[in-house]
Amino acid sequence: VSFLNTGQRLFGETAKKGSTVASAFTLKSTKRLIGRRYDDPETPKEVFMYTNRLLKTKSGHCAVDVGGAVYSITEVTAMFLNHLSLMCEVHFGEPVDMAVV
Repeated sequence: VSFLNTGQRLFGETAKKGSTVASAFTLKSTKRLIGRRYDDPETPKEVFMYTNRLLKTKSGHCAVDVGGAVYSITEVTAMFLNHLSLMCEVHFGEPVDMAVV
């Protein structure tokens, strides 16, 4: 997921291309943080060392700092799933109520 100054979000290959220019505004490898606690020794903090700050939420889970805005891993995942849902709706031409990912 890549965040633009306009508030727009980019996903997939478009976000990957944007990461070369604005790496501080691009998230990658967040899937491996789903459900992990910040203090868990398995949490891969080195992945976020250079591009985004990995933060600890009040509940002890992981969050990321993207240009001053803090997003939980759950929020980032929801953004991506919402994008997938919209892509499916455009492809099928009807609302998508249920899906298996």
